[in-house]
Amino acid sequence: MQRLKGFVSAAWRRRGYSALPASQQQSLDSKILGIALPSLVALSLDPVLQAVDTAFVGQLASTEGLAALGVSTSAFALVFSSTNFFSNTATPLVAERKDAVLARRICVVGLVLGCALCVGLEAFAPWLVRRVGGLNEGTAALAASASFARLRALSAPAVVAANALNGCLRGLGDAVSPLNAAVLAACLNFALDCALVPRFGANGAAVATVAAETAAALFLAAVFARVDVPKAPSSEEEQASSSSSSSSSLGSFAAFSALTLSRTLSLQLFLVATTNHVGALAGADALAANHILRSLYVLLSFATDALAIAAQQLVASAQTQEEKDVVASRLLLWGLGVGIAFALALFLLADPLVYALDADPRVRALAAPLVRDLLAPLQVLSSLVFVGDGILQGSQAFAFEAVAMAVSASLAAAALSLPVVAADPYDVDRASLALDAAWRAVCVLQSSRAATFAFWWWWCRRRRRQESSTDDLSELPADSPTTNHNAGGDDDNAPRVS
Repeated sequence: MQRLKGFVSAAWRRRGYSALPASQQQSLDSKILGIALPSLVALSLDPVLQAVDTAFVGQLASTEGLAALGVSTSAFALVFSSTNFFSNTATPLVAERKDAVLARRICVVGLVLGCALCVGLEAFAPWLVRRVGGLNEGTAALAASASFARLRALSAPAVVAANALNGCLRGLGDAVSPLNAAVLAACLNFALDCALVPRFGANGAAVATVAAETAAALFLAAVFARVDVPKAPSSEEEQASSSSSSSSSLGSFAAFSALTLSRTLSLQLFLVATTNHVGALAGADALAANHILRSLYVLLSFATDALAIAAQQLVASAQTQEEKDVVASRLLLWGLGVGIAFALALFLLADPLVYALDADPRVRALAAPLVRDLLAPLQVLSSLVFVGDGILQGSQAFAFEAVAMAVSASLAAAALSLPVVAADPYDVDRASLALDAAWRAVCVLQSSRAATFAFWWWWCRRRRRQESSTDDLSELPADSPTTNHNAGGDDDNAPRVS
């Protein structure tokens, strides 16, 4: 092990990175864990609720109920994740301003947007689930999905307001309240699933999720109402300066929000396309299996996103570029280790996990092999990609991230459009082919995201080396031997720094 560590450290130094002393490594690791662990619990709210609902509906309700849960979850992931810019961009804005009025306005905007989303989702729920799931008119799966979606839409005000509240509270230095809200919601959702799913099926799970998310939002609102925030400046000169700074901050908020929204929509539209692909080609069994795969993938993705949050904060707060490189490199090593651990866990526990989430042997037969053979190895790449996202955001490379996601989603959509050939529309073999095609397209997405991040990493380091070389040359005296191209019989015409 010591030889391996020495080899990695030597290779790291050859690439231009500084090796940290053991004490500094431990301090950096402590900072990473101090941010990542609380964030992990807070981020896990949605995937935990989704996994709990999946387990209850899969074991106690019909296959059509689980298919409805899968289609509706995919649709709401597209809608609700589009409002994540509240938490991603409100945090630095509120942290800089410490302005109670500004924070409250952000939360009010979130609540108003959530109410508008609720009205729109209630009106267009049947159309939305039909488009997302590729379901035909008059089918039991469509009726169940529309019914579930109308109930689930009632949580829109709570979900969007909670995103805004989370961002404002984190900006004010409170990372504990989002964690407490997540624990409250998970416990309430589990209790209500126990009471409602056996009697009402998938609709009971929808009611449980709405109640849990509403309770979490009310808890956050109560905490925010008690926060003691410094008052706005009182003198005219300070107010003028504050107004100018606020306008600049709001401009940055709008720009970063637009880029984050663009990135999120590119990703979620592709994921919706995978659900539509499976539903159109293979029917309810494949949709249920796809939902199991997605539930496991999203749950582990949110766990790795906790490292991305640590990357956002630690990379952004680093004082020098060398320190940023060291922090980013350490985080990537953490991502690699977590990805390998998740991959091994999925490979070894594929059958028990799938059996815990669904009682239908046909759905199990479709999902278990893909969890073991495709989803497990994908975790290593995905973990590095998610940490890379955090590094990009910490470096404020929002524009590059949005373009990279658009390119990656386009390539993955092209892979998804390749034809799937089989005979019977509801044959297990056809369902297996459709699922395999959808998740191989996800592999293309993650591979492209990894490649674009690697390019950004290489390009930024190359540019910094060129700038450093230029600065070193400009500091050399005019009669320095290193600026004499032909000194000592050297025929090399390129300037060199010894």
